[in-house]
Amino acid sequence: MRQPARPNVQKQRTSRAISVPSPTGGLNTRDSISNMPPTDAVILNNWIPDTDTCTLRRGFKVHVSGLNGGVESIMEWAGPLGTNKLFAACASSNSVYNVSGTASAVSAIAGSGLSNSRWQHLMFGTGGKNFLVMCNGEDAVRNYDGSAFTTPAITGTGLSSSDTFVQVVRKQRKDCSLLNPHLLQYGI
Repeated sequence: MRQPARPNVQKQRTSRAISVPSPTGGLNTRDSISNMPPTDAVILNNWIPDTDTCTLRRGFKVHVSGLNGGVESIMEWAGPLGTNKLFAACASSNSVYNVSGTASAVSAIAGSGLSNSRWQHLMFGTGGKNFLVMCNGEDAVRNYDGSAFTTPAITGTGLSSSDTFVQVVRKQRKDCSLLNPHLLQYGI
């Protein structure tokens, strides 16, 4: 049967205070807790680590409402004259929306009913235009030039833009990794 703890008649301290350093090393999901430095954290929900302290995140502000489902990708197009546009890909509708403004009503602009909403993207510039180039490994590659989305033609034997799932810029060229077969497509 449970009983209350006996009073500490000798008034000895039963606990001790210790200082724990702020997790300025950031989030560590790689190491086990026993091997982790004391400056790393296992969970950092709403905390932002800095060089000597952690700051609590100040909440959120709704930027756009009316999207159909959770956002899985956020992509920014940066124009040559400082005009930027922000796009969001939503999971349940598999559509890409223009969320540049704070409008409550948004519409799909890069097609709806796409295969998935997890887009890899990069900005790529040619002489006079900047392009937001998007790929997800299932749908055809999409380019945005500041006014419209297009689907570029990819030429070559056995190549399909819907197989593109990773893009990098290297030596002023855009290189892509393909799903089937797992090859590097370069010089686009």
